[in-house]
Amino acid sequence: METLYCLHCDKSYRVRPEDILLVQQNSPALEKKGEQYRFTVGCFFKTLTALKNERTR
Repeated sequence: METLYCLHCDKSYRVRPEDILLVQQNSPALEKKGEQYRFTVGCFFKTLTALKNERTR
C-alpha cells in the first residue's frame, strides 16, 4: 500500500499501487513527493472511480 494525500479531501489515505498507477497514467494531477503521493486537482477517488467505470465499458 502507498500513502496518498488528496488535496480535495484534505486527508492522507493508504491506496493500492495499481490504483495509483491507473490514475497516474491518466492524470497529470498526481505527483510523488518523497514517500507520499499528492493528488492536487479534484478528488483522487472520484477520478479513480470514473477511470474504472470507463475501463469496464
